[in-house]
Amino acid sequence: MRLKGESPIVGKPPRLIILLQGFRYYPGQACKLLIVGVSLVNQYLLAERFNFGGIGIYPEWSSPGLHCDVRHKDHEEPQDRWVRIKGQYRVLTEATLRKIIG
Repeated sequence: MRLKGESPIVGKPPRLIILLQGFRYYPGQACKLLIVGVSLVNQYLLAERFNFGGIGIYPEWSSPGLHCDVRHKDHEEPQDRWVRIKGQYRVLTEATLRKIIG
């Protein structure tokens, strides 16, 4: 998929790769998201602009990306934002975000 116009993050039109997930979700409720040419942290910051119920960061995928879903939430729960590092899921905190940045 190509979007029209330049991305303020990369200075050129981004290329999105979206894979809809069905495992543990009804079709259309979750996706794997990769924005080619955009750092993983900037992908996360961009995803936060939307109303996703859950966002997971996967830095160790062959092409690092995000899991985004539309789970229902009544209030902010820390487990709604996570990162998977070395096979372990961790609540996304400032410390875990710093590990991703390096």
